[in-house]
Amino acid sequence: MNSVVVMRKRINLILFFFILLSLTSCASVEYFLKHDKSLRRDKIINIRGRAYLPLDFVCSAGEWDYHYDFLTHKLTLKRGSREISFIIGENFFLKDGEIYFFDHLSCFYKGGIFISLLFYEQELRKTTLLPQIYTLKTVVLDPGHGGKDPGAIGRRGVQEKEVNLSIALYLKRILEANGLKVVLTRDKDEFVSLKKRAEIANRNKDAIFVSIHANSTSKKKGTANGFEVYYLSEKMDDYTRAVAKRENAVFQDAPPPLSSHANITLWDIIYTENRAESIELAKAVLHGLEKITDLNNRGVKKANFFVLRSVDLPGVLIEVGFLSHPQEERKLASRRYQYLLARGIAKGIMEFKREYERTNGWTR
Repeated sequence: MNSVVVMRKRINLILFFFILLSLTSCASVEYFLKHDKSLRRDKIINIRGRAYLPLDFVCSAGEWDYHYDFLTHKLTLKRGSREISFIIGENFFLKDGEIYFFDHLSCFYKGGIFISLLFYEQELRKTTLLPQIYTLKTVVLDPGHGGKDPGAIGRRGVQEKEVNLSIALYLKRILEANGLKVVLTRDKDEFVSLKKRAEIANRNKDAIFVSIHANSTSKKKGTANGFEVYYLSEKMDDYTRAVAKRENAVFQDAPPPLSSHANITLWDIIYTENRAESIELAKAVLHGLEKITDLNNRGVKKANFFVLRSVDLPGVLIEVGFLSHPQEERKLASRRYQYLLARGIAKGIMEFKREYERTNGWTR
């Protein structure tokens, strides 16, 4: 995973530590003394209002071997296969080939090297203070359209709402067989508002949201073809704006655009909180579909879909193909091909789950 995603994903894990630190150095010290039995009060030194530990204590308590280069002031810590290195006084460190930033990580003081207490608790203590908190347990599947809203309709009369539901039901069985809980926003041919779909999704924790759709275009002779996966963004080109307009059309009570001045801060929070995971999920699903199907891969795209904007989970919207394309309409009407698409999407979701949990939400 790239370092930008890694750093972004620290929101919940590291915010916990920064909140403690902001309360005052004393408050965070007392917290760590209470919860970390290996920590000793007499080893904690206050340097310019921040709590530090001497290098020898850090290495002894955390069971690290170290090498210090007197010329470059580079300190390298090793424990088994793990290696962390940084330059004393600088605000970054290298771990597993990735660069991370950390303010007031280390310093020289009275001829010795001292390491931030916060950094020790986060990265260096032998047993982590926090358990792994990033797991994926639930997938919310959202078969687009339904009931009075047929969605796109192909030239042969194939209705998008039926294709979406069939793929979602196949996908549900596959994911459940792989140990995941699956929630459907609809399990039959019924109309469910976009607002209600978002409400269903937001009842779930440790979850992702996957909305399933089939595409259509008015382009002459229906030449547009292939699958594409979307994540939430206000930035759109003319094509993605048209797709978003079509998918959002059923929602009549849309709030003012989030780009308005009054809502800019709210947009920023919604957009950034789950964006990194949504991008990774979109790429994984695209990869899964590419391995399984013979359709044209149109790539990962971004658009402002209401249903994604209203869901407080990492989420993507998949356009599995074009009902306006004669050959793709025939394929999308086929139960066999619907199952094939479900397998591809499932493959991507399981790939995302493995990487998400392996890296604890890209925090390590």
